[in-house]
Amino acid sequence: MPAPTLIDRHRHRDTRVDPAAALARAATVLHAPIGLSEFAPAAANYPLVFVKCEETGRLGPACLFGVRDGCNVFAVPGGWNATYLPVAVLAWPFALAREHADETPSLCVDEEGLAESGQALFTPAGAESPYLLRMKETLARALTDRPATEAFTQALLEHGLIRPITLDVYGEDGAEAAVEGLYGISPPRLRALPDAAVLALHRADHLLAAQAVVLSLGQLNRVQQMHNQRFQPRIRRLDAQMEL
Repeated sequence: MPAPTLIDRHRHRDTRVDPAAALARAATVLHAPIGLSEFAPAAANYPLVFVKCEETGRLGPACLFGVRDGCNVFAVPGGWNATYLPVAVLAWPFALAREHADETPSLCVDEEGLAESGQALFTPAGAESPYLLRMKETLARALTDRPATEAFTQALLEHGLIRPITLDVYGEDGAEAAVEGLYGISPPRLRALPDAAVLALHRADHLLAAQAVVLSLGQLNRVQQMHNQRFQPRIRRLDAQMEL
């Protein structure tokens, strides 16, 4: 996959982005990373889990979009069937990147996402378009969110709260499959924390976020229902098993 290209007002003056392409691209994606500030709206729509980043191997929070390969239950023709769209999906093909650690991040674009029609990146006068400015603001917020998200995950790991989850998928056709590589927060371990640890999580604004993750797994019922409305074979039962 080619690296994102730094946006240049001369190179990209006449190029456009079709926002619908981001949704189409995510149609077969089963999860996407989210930041800590996204937890409240995300948990109202999706199961929240932790997955390992392919590049770093580090765990991070993510929205789960489906349980069978290629079956994103939220991506519908021409749109997205949820009240909240994660920044990781919304912002494509844009990204903030820096060549050196001490540099201010610059806005880049995956040129595979450029189109002949859609939202312009620059005005006829060569200024950044309102659409491009919105994308910059969105990504800047996500970048600001990253340290808090990493601190939240690290705190959970230090308390031993993050445990592997296996999703057992039972199809109406008799087939059985297991979705692995997902992690969640263990309710028994959370309840067993010493009072001092619970208070520390609360003071850091981590306790409510952890509870949101735990409760969001109830959205697996919604994922099963939405899968059965659109995909075959239908799912007869979906069980989440967490290691103690």
